[in-house]
Amino acid sequence: MATAECRDVAKAKRPKGRPKASERDDVTVKVDRAIVRQAKAIADFYGLSAAEVISETAREPMGRYYARMLREAEGKEAKA
Repeated sequence: MATAECRDVAKAKRPKGRPKASERDDVTVKVDRAIVRQAKAIADFYGLSAAEVISETAREPMGRYYARMLREAEGKEAKA
């Protein structure tokens, strides 16, 4: 009986879900399998995570697209 109680206590103290691996604010998205395969190869070679590789690779072009979208949206508001 004591063994079962110990298991229950140990189970109750464990946090739910996966442990936080970094300070990043990661989310789940669907990405083309070929891109993920390449990102994993790069990540393994450089000792990074695939999420880091994809995020850092996409950060600059995504910033440019986002800035362009904001400019276009501002232009549409000005015309309205």
